[in-house]
Amino acid sequence: MTIEVGEIQGYPVQYVLEKDMVFCKNTICRVKDLKAAIYSSLSREYIEEKDLSIVKDKGIIYFGCLTTTLDNIEAIRRKIKQVKRNSK
Repeated sequence: MTIEVGEIQGYPVQYVLEKDMVFCKNTICRVKDLKAAIYSSLSREYIEEKDLSIVKDKGIIYFGCLTTTLDNIEAIRRKIKQVKRNSK
């Protein structure tokens, strides 16, 4: 089951429940990998498997060519958590 859990720069963020993955603008990543990168203490992370650079700067998150706020990421994370909880 795929559920829209938010948007980044006008692109829908889709959550794939069975695989615990998110998809946005031609990139699909495991939720745990994104979560680890975003909440890391480092300002720059790289998910080699997806060739995806994540840069964090004063509440702004850059996912390759997409930009969003940490607040938006938190809203998406909460929505994913809600979807997981409701699917049990």
